[in-house]
Parts: sequence; structure tokens; C-alpha cells
Amino acid sequence: MRRSPRNLRIACDHRGLTHFGGTYFFHEFLRVLQLRRFLTKNLDYPRRNKRYSLAQMILALIYPLVLGLDRLETASFLRFNGTFQYLTGLQSFPDPQTLRRFLLQAPESFLQQLHRVNNRLLQTFIHLPGHRSRLILDLDSTVVTVFGRQENAEVGYNPRYRGKRSYNPLLCIEANSSYLWDTELRPGNAGTWEGSVELVTSLQDEVRTIAQHYRDRGDSENNFDELKNQWGWAGFTTHDRKRCQVMARITALIYNWWTIFMRLGIPDKHAEAITSRPLALHGIARQTRHSNQTTVEVTSTHAKAPLIAQALAKVSGFLKRIKASAEQLSQAARWQLILRCCLSAIPSRQGSWKPSLAS
Repeated sequence: MRRSPRNLRIACDHRGLTHFGGTYFFHEFLRVLQLRRFLTKNLDYPRRNKRYSLAQMILALIYPLVLGLDRLETASFLRFNGTFQYLTGLQSFPDPQTLRRFLLQAPESFLQQLHRVNNRLLQTFIHLPGHRSRLILDLDSTVVTVFGRQENAEVGYNPRYRGKRSYNPLLCIEANSSYLWDTELRPGNAGTWEGSVELVTSLQDEVRTIAQHYRDRGDSENNFDELKNQWGWAGFTTHDRKRCQVMARITALIYNWWTIFMRLGIPDKHAEAITSRPLALHGIARQTRHSNQTTVEVTSTHAKAPLIAQALAKVSGFLKRIKASAEQLSQAARWQLILRCCLSAIPSRQGSWKPSLAS
């Protein structure tokens, strides 16, 4: 009969450990796509304090969303997680107050810049893996309740908290690929279709040309629920509207990147964050260094750990092949190569499926 352990000595030491070992693979995905260079080139935000670059500040706002942390204050523990910072290439993690100040002092043009960045991303793979002759855009709204005097928050339809102020964000999602095309933060008393025409007409000309079908409350209910409850929209609400809208646009940007990344591991369907985060991110990582060689061991506690290890090894191998063979390619050519493989299982037209990523 097995006995409980005796003469056991327990020591608490967090050095070299992190709960989010799988973050490295997502970071490598962004690095191969040269996301930092892309953000630096397409965003203009003059600041006096340049301890963190503009791209680093955007990534510091992105990673709490990816990890499922619904508030900036909740992400403050990442400041003391050296292994997480090492895996994500951050020299340190900004203080929550620094992130709030970054959002508050953003110029008025910054919101439109984020809109153009997301549009450029979508325009890059609008015809991948095959040419699209038609797009179906699902337009819908949801209720985000606030408990305070936030700017533009009004009393409107709120089935759960009747009489409470709320926002009524409008979302535009492409039904075939589940990509978030745009979002607009509206007051809680906004009508269902209020701002829909302006939202659609703000898309690039190529999208408006082939987007011939618009549906109100279509077949993308799960995507709307995912964005609200799994991507922090219920927590990233601030006193002023500008910061809320900026975080909504950043959420749209990283939601699309995460959707593309998960297509590498799960090519045949859209994986919601509530299931994809434990699969791809949650794993105990231990960082050790010996003989000038750094080793990171990732141990998944998921029930499907062997399958996860196999999928992540395949993703890692694919990214290594891209880095080895695409060093001389431009950023646009890299995007085309990587996105074509990521999106190979999405049907280019009804009844036509492309093969998934080869191992």
C-alpha cells in the first residue's frame, strides 16, 4: 500500500517559471510575420517617454487579451514574470498605469490608424487561399454593462441589468472566415441598425465591391459571444470613450491574428478562445541556463497533452522553415506565404476545400 510522502521539504521559488509556456509559439508567429516592424511603420504616436517603443506598448496591451486577462490591473503580475518576458521578447512589462496613460494620451488620429492597420491586414488575405467573388458580412450588436458614469454610456436595452447604463457595440464579422472586420462603440440606447451603413462604407473599396450580402443577427452568434465574454470586452471599459474604442480596435486586430495562428494547429474549423487558449498557451515552462545555452522546458497539464505537443511541434517546425527559407522575402511576400498555409483549409467557394498544412 502506497503511503503519503514523508520527510518532504517544500520550497517556494518562482524563478524561471511561468504558467504560459505556449506563448512562445504565438510570439514566434508574430515575429516571423514581422509584426513589430509593421506596427512601427503604420502607426504614428509621438511620445516623450520612450522607455518602451510603440510596438512594445501595443504588444503589452495585446498579451493580456491573448491570455484571457480581462483587466489591465489583472495583468500586473506579468511585470514580475521574467520567463514570460523572455519568451515574448519584452525587456520588461509596463506598469498598468503606464498602459492607461498610453491609451489616454493617444492622439485623435490613432483610432483611425488602427482601423487602417486592420483593413490592410484583411486586404492582404481577402483572396486567400482562393479568389473570393462574394463576402457575407454579419452585423450584430451586443450589450456591455458598465457600473459608473462612463462617457456615452446610456440606459437602453439590457436584459440582465435593467436600468443600468451600457454600451451597445456594433460588430461586423465575415461569415465564412470568422474574421472581425470592424467594430464601433455605440451608446446603450442606440438602435439596432444605427451606424451600420457608416461601418460598412468605412471598409476598403475592394471589400465593398464584393460584399453584396449583409445580414442582421446572422449565423455568427458564437463569434459575438466570444468577443464579448472571452476577449475582455466586459472588462476593458474606462471612464472615457476614446480608450474603450482604442481597446476595441486592438481587440479586433489581435482577434484576427489569433484566429489565423490557430488555423496552423486546427486548420479545419474556427476554435474559440475558451478552448484554444488552454490548448496553445497553458503549459508550465521552466527556463534554465547552462554553458551559455538557454533551455525552456514546457509541460502541458491538459488532458490532450500528447496531441498538443505534436501540434505545437508541427507549428514550430513550419515557422523554422519559413525563417530559414524566407529571409530575403519582403514583408508582403512573407505574409502571402504564411497566410496561404494558415488559411489553406478555408473554403474559397462553396463546396471547395483546400488541403490543410502539411507536416
